[in-house]
Amino acid sequence: MFRWQIAEYGSLVCLFPMISVALARRTRVIEERIPFGPHPQQYVLLCQPPERKANALLFFAHGGGWRMGNPWSFRFIGRYFAEQGFVTVLGGYRLAPKFQFPAQMQDIYAGLRVSLQAAQERGLPANKVLLGGQSAGAQLVSLLAYDRDELERRGLDQSFFAGLLLVSGPLDFSVCTHRTVTQLVNDFVGDPANKDKADPIRYVRGDEALPALCIHGDCDPLVDALNSISFVNKINQSGKQQAQVRIVKGGHHSDLVTLFLQGSPSAKFLVDWLMEKAR
Repeated sequence: MFRWQIAEYGSLVCLFPMISVALARRTRVIEERIPFGPHPQQYVLLCQPPERKANALLFFAHGGGWRMGNPWSFRFIGRYFAEQGFVTVLGGYRLAPKFQFPAQMQDIYAGLRVSLQAAQERGLPANKVLLGGQSAGAQLVSLLAYDRDELERRGLDQSFFAGLLLVSGPLDFSVCTHRTVTQLVNDFVGDPANKDKADPIRYVRGDEALPALCIHGDCDPLVDALNSISFVNKINQSGKQQAQVRIVKGGHHSDLVTLFLQGSPSAKFLVDWLMEKAR
């Protein structure tokens, strides 16, 4: 077994039971599945705060190497943020390798559109929109936020978003050198010509006004923390300091979802950061 597998699998020993408990516990969060296409993965899961007193709308894309997962299996994240006072939408997307880029981005845009429509119809706040994602989901929402040409084609603008939260994201393909993540990226993009088009850091111009927070584990054996560091450095190259990176000591890759399961300094930090951007 490869050393990275031992480290990652070891971190998962306690993670799966914690997720199972989080999924099984009773909650007053209102969960609603809203489809936006014919494929089973094409839906969003709307999680409403129990008191219906929301600070903002958070659109969050789940991880899974672009080839696993769905909003329902990650609903503990939606519950977590809804209980913090955010209307939270978990966006689904078709999975690789059967579906390849840009199919996932088409679904992300469609999911955001139906989320905003659903919020408006239900009288939920959507004037402040935050974006978030973990692992592969971080890559997808970073493209959503930073591909300003595509935003313009879809009648949106980067200023529409109040903040961007990226956890363990493959944000700079040039430093994704581990052969496992390289294979995942290749399966995701399909045609090699698509690799640059799917690489988030290539869309950063350095004059962004969108606040961004990257969180990464310093022991991530799959997606090196240099992804978040180089991404933040490029955003801040103009000197505006719109982005920051928080490194979690001892954090691996998958186990950073514990940020949404239990109290920790980094969990409090990210919630406080989102609250500030929602004002």
